[in-house]
Amino acid sequence: MKNILTLSYWFALYPGAWQQSGNIILLIILGLISLGVVGRVLASFLHLEITWKRSLEKFSTWFLTYGILALFYWFMRDQQVPFFSSRFWLLIMFFSSLAWLYFIVRYVLRKLRDIRQTKESLDLYTKYLPGKKT
Repeated sequence: MKNILTLSYWFALYPGAWQQSGNIILLIILGLISLGVVGRVLASFLHLEITWKRSLEKFSTWFLTYGILALFYWFMRDQQVPFFSSRFWLLIMFFSSLAWLYFIVRYVLRKLRDIRQTKESLDLYTKYLPGKKT
């Protein structure tokens, strides 16, 4: 683990084959792909509010995309392809997934704030209407 901060570790063209952890990583990758597929199916079949539906679609697309990219990396590393099995692809995937996840969370929080403001303004409007109060 002391090599993790060196450039030769991250840019080695032949990082080696997977050990026993390769099977565990493959199961995690398949779990990501499964979450993406299940999220997409739920978004299309459940009758949700449009904000929640789009949020679920965004998260499922994120899971599916990075699951497929990780599966591609896993395969390249398993087959020991020189350039595509380099570890720097993991750094690129990690930082790009964090950036994408940031934008998804920002979208969800912004939509939740808009829904709350709309509800408060509607409550204020209905407060002064005649009729039964809830």
